[in-house]
This record gives sequence, C-alpha cells and structure tokens, in this order.
Amino acid sequence: MINLSEFHNYVACNQSNICQMTIIQNGKVIFNDTWNGYKVDDTVHTMSVTKSIVYLLVGIAIEQGLIGSVDD
Repeated sequence: MINLSEFHNYVACNQSNICQMTIIQNGKVIFNDTWNGYKVDDTVHTMSVTKSIVYLLVGIAIEQGLIGSVDD
C-alpha cells in the first residue's frame, strides 16, 4: 500500500495544480487530502476534468444497463 504521507509530500512538491483529491472505494472514503492552501469546501474551476467524469458516468450507466450505448 502507498504511504499516504509520502504521497501527500510528492503532490505538494511536484503537482502544483492539484488542490484536492478524494478516493472512494466501495462507497467509503479511503483517502481525502488537500494541497496548496485549499480547504475541503473550497470551489475550484474544474476545466476539462468535467468531460472525464461524464465519460466515466456514461460507462457506468452502460455497464449497469441503464443505457444501451453512447448514442442513447
């Protein structure tokens, strides 16, 4: 398993554009951290990450049979 303290320090030193990360597995938050002076409830401009989230949700909907394809 990754050392979360080392991961936090790596992001702080090498990824100045990351302000927060939350990882949820099986419905439980397994990791939540912030960087660069941000707080958990701060809002940020997400730019093109929105497209990735939409594509992820479409894939889940197809997998669960909620829609038949990306053309639905």
